Amino acid sequence: MTMDAYSALAQCEGKKRFDTYSLAAKILKRKNDKRAPRMVYRCPFCHGFHLGAAHDRDNRLRGTI
Repeated sequence: MTMDAYSALAQCEGKKRFDTYSLAAKILKRKNDKRAPRMVYRCPFCHGFHLGAAHDRDNRLRGTI
């Protein structure tokens, strides 16, 4: 499996797709809890918005994912 295929599976497959950031943020606000911080991100594969773990964003910024 190529890295792009793995990334598509990890970032997009099986996740709810939102058409707008504001809709995803609204759902996130309703679902968010302190046990598992989450964030909205734009998917580079489907170009929609998903909810993902906030620590994934930090790791991507550091280059560890």
